[in-house]
Amino acid sequence: MLQLIMEKIPLITLSAVSSLITFLAQRGAIGWTEQLPMSERITNAFVAYVIYIRQMFWPTELAVFYPHPENRLPIWEVSLALIILVGIMAAAFVLRRERLFGDRLVMVSRHACASDWVLQVGWQGHADRYTYLPQIGLYIAVTWALTDLIRSWRFNGRL
Repeated sequence: MLQLIMEKIPLITLSAVSSLITFLAQRGAIGWTEQLPMSERITNAFVAYVIYIRQMFWPTELAVFYPHPENRLPIWEVSLALIILVGIMAAAFVLRRERLFGDRLVMVSRHACASDWVLQVGWQGHADRYTYLPQIGLYIAVTWALTDLIRSWRFNGRL
């Protein structure tokens, strides 16, 4: 167990240095909770997660800047986003238990969740640039799931 923790220290160090550099570079752009309350940041983060997943499979209506919705998100949109995210987590749990993913289930968290939830940098609601690397894990998970699903099918000698 200690070896597993020790092998991650270089990655944690690199993440900490990267976070510090980003924080220092963006310190003038970071908003305070008086400007954008935590509740608005959190509700936007739930909706942004679903937007990122949708854009991963259907990349339309992309923009350089997505303004933060502030307190203008309808309750139905936040509720629907929560239902979708809970459904995805439940499906991943069920599929993992049934071994369709085997031990290869890749769980990915968006790199910029801290900027959406805690440190709001600028006034963007979400940013496509934060999804490119984390989406690789989602593509791998979907590919492995489809591979396992296809292997489980019985073709009865026909294709």
